[in-house]
Amino acid sequence: MLGVALLASGLSSSSVGTMAGQVIMQGYLRRRIPVFVRRAVTMAPALLALALGVNPSRALVISQVILSFGIRSPSSTGALLSDRALMGPW
Repeated sequence: MLGVALLASGLSSSSVGTMAGQVIMQGYLRRRIPVFVRRAVTMAPALLALALGVNPSRALVISQVILSFGIRSPSSTGALLSDRALMGPW
């Protein structure tokens, strides 16, 4: 039962990440991209790791290290959010 719960949790997490990636891609590129293409692009790294047989634990650690370099301090995030050219009407 735990395995089923973990699988459902992983699929849920992946789908939320995929949907968030779609919204971000559409917002930054300011173009309409077909849903299938957006989903394929956002899921490609995970599918590639699975296809290559990468150790899931190692892939998770490496992905978190890479993501940590992209996280900015709250002050620089505030500067980005206050940039009218970047945020548009929001």
